[in-house]
Amino acid sequence: MRDRRLFFLAAAILLFFILVSLLGAQTESRLSFLVISSGDSLHEIASRLKDQGLIRSRLMFEIYANLSGADSKIKSGGYFLDAASTTPEVARVLRSGPETREILIVEGATLGEIDAKLAEAGIIASDSLRLLSPSDLVGEFPFLRQAVSLEGFLFPDTYRFLMGTPPREVARIFLSNFVRRTKGLVSTSSPKFYSTIIKASLLEKEAIRFKDRALIAGIIDARIAARIPLQIDATVAYIRCAGVFASCPALRRSDYTTKSPFNTYTVLGLPPGPIANPGLEAIRAALNPARSGFFYYLSDPKTAKIFFSETFDEHNQKRALYLGL
Repeated sequence: MRDRRLFFLAAAILLFFILVSLLGAQTESRLSFLVISSGDSLHEIASRLKDQGLIRSRLMFEIYANLSGADSKIKSGGYFLDAASTTPEVARVLRSGPETREILIVEGATLGEIDAKLAEAGIIASDSLRLLSPSDLVGEFPFLRQAVSLEGFLFPDTYRFLMGTPPREVARIFLSNFVRRTKGLVSTSSPKFYSTIIKASLLEKEAIRFKDRALIAGIIDARIAARIPLQIDATVAYIRCAGVFASCPALRRSDYTTKSPFNTYTVLGLPPGPIANPGLEAIRAALNPARSGFFYYLSDPKTAKIFFSETFDEHNQKRALYLGL
């Protein structure tokens, strides 16, 4: 009888510890992001869950996953997991598969801004898209051979990504959409392809209306032919704010003399790469420059209306009137 009581006591204690070990690692809710890669073993997954404080016991997670059949059904990808979730709840989430996030990329967004947006959503690690080399993808996308970065080719659109998608796969999704959406508009094999995308990126940041963009495209061509610096403020802002226009402060006088191949005030011709990711309308404007006698333009900061001038004197008069310079 005594042996039986000891057996039931031991069994009760064991059951108690099993139940406790299956409870949430913490009593208060705390989200943590976990990436599971294809080929990760159950032991590796359990170890990372334990290291991140998402389960109480690595061993009990492995035992539960094996007994419940979750061990062979865990899907790779990124997960936001709650430290207050029980082990069965964590296993159920990993069996269901990673979440997806819908991401809107607007016309004119930069590589740095897109990288930050995807990182904030938990799709990639910060800077992993920005630092991806075009040479890693040039085999599949030969038009990247001239590219200094992926800037200009992350086509503005609405995307749905799995959490924790590898940066290279994210880039492939963007680039494939770029090829699909620009097909019939611009040939990636054309010798003028790269310069067209650079011009389109300038137009995307300089104007909104197609008519204005086409006129500015004509001014860019005219200035390049006349060997006059383009003097486009957006390129200077791109330098100063490291490719992130959002919340970029007003330019200072000293910014215009910054030594950089992107500084169109000090370097002739187009910058060496795009300064943003243009949409279809900006690309169309770059391909259809409007011929005019204009060499100068400025934007009224109050109305965003663009005023064009043929001579420097006329331009200075408008600068005094609209910019107070």
